[in-house]
Amino acid sequence: MKRIFTFLIIVAVLFLYFWVWVPEAKRAESGSTGSLADIQAKLDALRVQAQALQLQISLAPGEQVIVTSTVPGYFRVVDSCNWAWQGGCVNVRTGPGVSYKKASVYLETSGSQPARVRNGQMFPITGLVRGADGRMWLKIKIDRSAMAFPGRIHGDWYVAADYFQPVQFSRITPERDAVKSIKVVLHEQKLYAYEGDKMVKSAKVSTGSGDLQTQTGHFHIFAKYPVKVMEGPLKGLTDEYTLFVPFSMAFYRSDQGMAFIHAAYWHNSFGSPHSHGCVNLTFEDAEWLYNWTPDPGIRQIPVTVVP
Repeated sequence: MKRIFTFLIIVAVLFLYFWVWVPEAKRAESGSTGSLADIQAKLDALRVQAQALQLQISLAPGEQVIVTSTVPGYFRVVDSCNWAWQGGCVNVRTGPGVSYKKASVYLETSGSQPARVRNGQMFPITGLVRGADGRMWLKIKIDRSAMAFPGRIHGDWYVAADYFQPVQFSRITPERDAVKSIKVVLHEQKLYAYEGDKMVKSAKVSTGSGDLQTQTGHFHIFAKYPVKVMEGPLKGLTDEYTLFVPFSMAFYRSDQGMAFIHAAYWHNSFGSPHSHGCVNLTFEDAEWLYNWTPDPGIRQIPVTVVP
């Protein structure tokens, strides 16, 4: 039955594309109907409707799609276990309800590991579903095309909405972007944010330890990700891992990959070295810095790392 519904969706989308969207776009270009922006808005709305229908037919009887979006929103975990797995950890499920099996992360050497969430984690969310028991569930977006080890996550991931809060992104002093800069002092394990000569923020950090020291030098923030999937192992240096890392800002490339300034929810060692070369911050400090840092596609602010 689901295959039949999927086939009907494909037919409907093709019909809309060739007999509605393309003709309307051509009329818009010729000036005979609404603007291209209006047409794009209609297309976006239709994509959301198609996504909602696709999600609905994947659900069991009694489950209902409440909201979907082609652009993910971001939600943080607020009522689960802490960084050390202390307290009741919230399980990820393969469907919208506790009757579904618990999700896992499948590591090549270590085998299946339970997918559980901790306070301070953040996920991209593309759907809100009411389960058969009336409880609300968030559907996590899993972008396997952006993963180095896409086979580690099987199927869909859902989490109960009552353990999460939405994250708002709000720029901080954008009028001062031209004079912003970041300095990391390794021997202090501190990060400083400046607007011109004025320090506007300081925070404890955890930088690289052991053989994975944070590189010193002069860099720039060249990419920003609300959530970046980071994976290992780093050959001969680290164990396997798959982490959904909040507020990730890339500032350095090396043979091992990119180094980021980001939040860390898996330790509480801020003020001492603990990372694989990145600059770790608390969730709150990383959120502030992310909102303060301009879009690197417009302006790449300098980052200086000193011993």
